[in-house]
Amino acid sequence: MNEMGLIMKIIQMVGYKDSGKTTLINYFIEAFNKDNYRVATIKHHGHGGQPLGIENTDSETNRQAGAVASAVEGDGLLQLSLNKNNISIENILFFYQQLAMDFVFIEGYKKIPFPKILLIKDQAEIALLEEIEKTVCILDRNETISSSLNIPVFHHAEELLSYLKADLTQFADF
Repeated sequence: MNEMGLIMKIIQMVGYKDSGKTTLINYFIEAFNKDNYRVATIKHHGHGGQPLGIENTDSETNRQAGAVASAVEGDGLLQLSLNKNNISIENILFFYQQLAMDFVFIEGYKKIPFPKILLIKDQAEIALLEEIEKTVCILDRNETISSSLNIPVFHHAEELLSYLKADLTQFADF
């Protein structure tokens, strides 16, 4: 709906390291941008610790000095850092909602309760299905799934994109 009608679609990608999550999200961003949708992303820094700041900048030294929020803008690009313990995914989504986003692609955050696309590289990774909730479909680029599942399985990003665009109702509104 957006341009401040304020309904965003949430499309979440999960999978093990190097399963192609970022590559798929970038492919989707390009495809949705061609249709003039406003797209945002959220990536979970699942490697422990805080993401690295942009070193040797005034805004980063402001953050390190204790600023709760520090932003720098130039030529239409805004970089924002927040020092807040346990910022919730919902807070980030509310922020994006105020920016009138149409779609938010979330990478990681396996435990949050949004519908998910599971990316796998080999048969062993199918076990991830038992750890996550609300799997809508699977992208198996290496065609490794040998058993039949009750979930749609795609082998090519183009097929998955067509499937998504045909029925976005299976993904969460926010």
